[in-house]
Amino acid sequence: MSSTQSRIIRTTAYLTIGTFVAQGLGTASQFLLAAWLTPSDFGLFATANASLFILFALVNLGDVTGYLSNQGWSERLLLKSTLKLNLLLSFLALLVASVYLIQDRIILGWIVALLAVQVPLMGRTLALYAIAVRHGRVRLIVLSQMAAASLKLLIGILVAATWQSPVALALALIAYSITMAIPLEVFLRRNMPREASDETPLRKARFKWAAHSLSQAFPTQIDYAVVAVVSSPYVLGLYYFAYQATAGISALLTGPLMKSSLAEFGQLEADERSVAMSLLRKVTGAVAFTVVCLALLVYVGQPLFPDSWVEAPVVIVLLLGSLPSRFVAPVAESRQVADDRWWRSASVNLIDTVGTAATALVALTDSVLALAGAIAIWKLIIAVIRIALCFPEAGPVEIGRAIMWPLLSLMTCSIAALTWSTGHSWQILSLAATLGAVIVTRALLVSRRRALR
Repeated sequence: MSSTQSRIIRTTAYLTIGTFVAQGLGTASQFLLAAWLTPSDFGLFATANASLFILFALVNLGDVTGYLSNQGWSERLLLKSTLKLNLLLSFLALLVASVYLIQDRIILGWIVALLAVQVPLMGRTLALYAIAVRHGRVRLIVLSQMAAASLKLLIGILVAATWQSPVALALALIAYSITMAIPLEVFLRRNMPREASDETPLRKARFKWAAHSLSQAFPTQIDYAVVAVVSSPYVLGLYYFAYQATAGISALLTGPLMKSSLAEFGQLEADERSVAMSLLRKVTGAVAFTVVCLALLVYVGQPLFPDSWVEAPVVIVLLLGSLPSRFVAPVAESRQVADDRWWRSASVNLIDTVGTAATALVALTDSVLALAGAIAIWKLIIAVIRIALCFPEAGPVEIGRAIMWPLLSLMTCSIAALTWSTGHSWQILSLAATLGAVIVTRALLVSRRRALR
């Protein structure tokens, strides 16, 4: 393993400790809040998120990406510029909230208003997080995440148990951002190195960072917006709940992995960045193994779900199958940004946005299982497209090796979900074992042939 891979994996591992606690408690809070909130309550909160997804996509406008890739931002300028932008976005979000209140959609209006407060808080936290990563303040990040996640869980449970209102979800987010930002703000302002220059990066550079940031955000939010329009609050709430549970798991690594990879690749020469493909295979393999363990955990925990959430376990397992596919993006995009080929990554993200929106139209069937399965399949397809376009030097064999674990994960989880929903356990599990053995054997043979060359 190269020293670059080692540093990326080490930094990612350190950051993951805090993120594990934060996202673990966050995911736990989702399940705990389901005791007081219904799928329709989650659907209402998802509708509020979908109403603001463009504004959320504009938070920090890509300046954090430019800062992490070592392309001109100082810490002072990063904090100053992002604050101005995010306050403007917060004002626009408040206008959206006022529209809902005028329409007498009171609960939805208040949720949107609270999310408007969350906009500058989230932007500040992300900027401070990036500064801490670049300066190696990993322990500070971990401690801040642990404290913030604990308070988020407490606030969410207290509000949900008291009022049985989806407002609990918004208040918990605000509590997390405030608690996360305070220690980072205090410590980094005392220890921030004085910059020799405060020159603002060129407008062209800021435009490309903003475009890349938007292209990253749209594929993660467009499905909620489409489902909110074409389906019922129950389907949207159940899908949002399941996706957030798996997204919480995904965030354990994708955020730290993206930031540490970008910081590391930004300091390498172009011909040294070929380690990205090897790193990609290692990451997706580890995630695929984790997915199998988590799917078994969900199966064991099925009886704990309330009656109104009876479909949730199967939906969660279907979306778990797409996790390795989603982990292709942070490594591939870090490589493209470091190579100053952001447009290629942005093009793939645009394809992902259009494809995700089209796939989300499956919600017209009012079947959340069909929706989750279709989204999982699309994420595998876009992973193949992303690898082929972002790694043009890779041949068919390299692409096949890179996509092996995402494919195996999707097949395993889809078969498991089919088993639970039909009851044909032995036949389906036998088919799963056979297909899995064929894929793994084929991969081992390919690896052995390459090793002998």
